Formats: sequence, structure tokens, C-alpha cells
Amino acid sequence: MLGAAKIKTITFVTKDLARSRDFYVNRLSCRIAEEAPEGDFMIDLGALQLSIVSESEHHPYRGGGAFLFFEASKLDEIETVLKEQGTPYKRITGRRDFITTHDPDGYELLFGV
Repeated sequence: MLGAAKIKTITFVTKDLARSRDFYVNRLSCRIAEEAPEGDFMIDLGALQLSIVSESEHHPYRGGGAFLFFEASKLDEIETVLKEQGTPYKRITGRRDFITTHDPDGYELLFGV
């Protein structure tokens, strides 16, 4: 049934749109693909989009209940950007190397090669 279906959009619900916008646009340099009049916005992540919407009756807040994995070719560059922006992160080394950080609502962002 779902064989032909593809994930196109992931939605994170936030309590503070301005703070989330600052994090994704200014700290992570993401590009806004679409913006609604009430302030909700969508970020272009290439193969999919991340929708950031304000907490509402239809979108209850559940911060931190999911994570995004970003395939990155050079973790050192990601680490440099996070460090320069003052964004807390953790570098995990082992069988595979990762960098993990959290957005303002507690959603985990995991970068790996």
C-alpha cells in the first residue's frame, strides 16, 4: 500500500516560531521555501521539506519526540559552523562519527557521514 508513497514533509510543532526560525535560518543557514501569513514556515531540505508550525488545537506541542538525520560529507565543517554560532552540540566518535544538537524545542538533529 505505501510502496509508492514517499515522505515529502516532516512537521515539527513549536511553542516559539521566532526562536525556531532564528535557529534554522540564522544558525543552520537553511532556506525558507514557503511561509504562511500566521508565521508557520517550510524549510527546503532537498529531497524533503521541514514544516515548522505553531502549537495549536490542531497541532499539539510534543517537542523532542523525533529527530532528523542529515547525511553530511564533512563533519568538521558542520562542527565549525555550530561552534561559530554558539550552538551547543556533541561529537560522537566510534564505528561511525556523528554530531548531535537540538533545536529550541528539543528535536534532535543528527549529522553523520
